[in-house]
Amino acid sequence: MKYDKKKYKVWNWRHPIMLHWIINPGCAVSEFMGIITPKVMLIERDKFKGLAQRTFIPCPHCDTLHPGMKFSKQNNTHNKNWFGYYCDSCGEVIPPLRNWLSALVFILTKPFTKKWKKRWLEKQPQRYATVDLTPVTKKITTKQMVKLSLFFAGFMFVFMTLFNWAIGTTINAAYVIINLFMWTIGGFAFGYIMTRWANYNVDKNVKAQLNLENTQK
Repeated sequence: MKYDKKKYKVWNWRHPIMLHWIINPGCAVSEFMGIITPKVMLIERDKFKGLAQRTFIPCPHCDTLHPGMKFSKQNNTHNKNWFGYYCDSCGEVIPPLRNWLSALVFILTKPFTKKWKKRWLEKQPQRYATVDLTPVTKKITTKQMVKLSLFFAGFMFVFMTLFNWAIGTTINAAYVIINLFMWTIGGFAFGYIMTRWANYNVDKNVKAQLNLENTQK
């Protein structure tokens, strides 16, 4: 893949954030909802913009650089991408970076999803008929952070309990209480960090938009 190294830096499986996506089983929940991470992302070196504005996703089939905002919640294209991101330039699929747990599930179910993928692919063009690339300026609220934290904590508690039970660990009242407490703390730490990071980028989006408006006056 050719790209302007002065303008972009590349994120692939070697990047810490991408490695986290591969290793953390909690990320598999996102993939089951079709919220994926592409194998390769190009990040603009302009640090005055928010991360979403600086992110571009290359199509390996036609080399089109798609703005990351194209695959966002505001366009309702952030989910239902179980097979990857759809390239509306060539009609091919941009492959996703798989979490180890979701990769195992997708491998085991692959023989049963061929027809599903065909139907999914037929529906994609209409999803990208109108795309809004306006930067997000709405912050994540405390209520949304709490929901995210509890969801993550609950999933990790159930998953790790089942995993430890499967390998022969004794599951008693003490185990449940201690792990419930630990994953609640972990869940809120995760939710707080993700919220701070997202809202930090929203602030940068707002500043960049104001600078653009002032420049155009």
